[in-house]
Amino acid sequence: MRVAHGPSSIKLSFIPISLSRLRERARVRARDFRLASLA
Repeated sequence: MRVAHGPSSIKLSFIPISLSRLRERARVRARDFRLASLA
């Protein structure tokens, strides 16, 4: 089994970063929506 180099490995390492970024954005949006509904 050889170490993967190239676009596939870059994409695999980039996926968790984008997922955490999306999760953070969703959390911020949910908080803003909660504040707007309380106001």
